Amino acid sequence: HQHEQGCRHSMEQILAHPAFNWLVNIIITIHAVCMGMEADRNRHSAEVLVALEVLEQVFLIVYCIEACLHLVVAHKRYLSSSWHRFDLILVVLGAFSQWVMPLLALSAPAIANHLMILRL
Repeated sequence: HQHEQGCRHSMEQILAHPAFNWLVNIIITIHAVCMGMEADRNRHSAEVLVALEVLEQVFLIVYCIEACLHLVVAHKRYLSSSWHRFDLILVVLGAFSQWVMPLLALSAPAIANHLMILRL
């Protein structure tokens, strides 16, 4: 129990540190630039497109870690904010579309096709 409180306190310190918010804001900005580049796919080489796909995975991992930290540290307080709930929905949808849907497409293509229609 004491170890759990120590871990939670460490997570609180990370979330409260100005450098953490600064880093997350920089990541969000870089992600926005990458999304703009992806929107104009025809202008980029195959190598750039692969790099953008890899970066998309990295961004999603970072967002998942951030959401988990917030949920562990301040679950009810975090979820009481409409902005945080919206952010969490985006992270869950991103994880679903990037990680779950490709697995479903391989193992259950019919289900994946129906979910792709819902996603649109």
